[in-house]
Amino acid sequence: QEEAARKEAEELARKQEELERQRRQAEEERARRRKAISDLHERIIEVKQAQRAKNDARSANLNAANARLDVNLKLLDASIKKNEAIIKKLKMVTLENKDGIVSGIKQINMSKFISECVDAVSDSKMKS
Repeated sequence: QEEAARKEAEELARKQEELERQRRQAEEERARRRKAISDLHERIIEVKQAQRAKNDARSANLNAANARLDVNLKLLDASIKKNEAIIKKLKMVTLENKDGIVSGIKQINMSKFISECVDAVSDSKMKS
């Protein structure tokens, strides 16, 4: 009888150890899942913030043309002669003729002569 009681006690202890091991594994799995969910929530927040920033930048880019163009380009003079004159002035920029160049640029549609303007400014010798 003692032998049977001892075997029964050992079997009971083994079952309790197995249950305890299963409980620990289940708790570890729950902790891993909670961590994964937490990580996913953080990632979702990061993605939403990045998307918001991207949308804000896109809106700013789309609105930049409206904010920049306070005049209708069709109303400005697009003659080659006036554009050539401004481009020549851009090659010889000085503090004295700066205001004249700026006012000339505001009165002329130079959209077709951007590359020439850039070349003129980059080749110019700035004089004070």
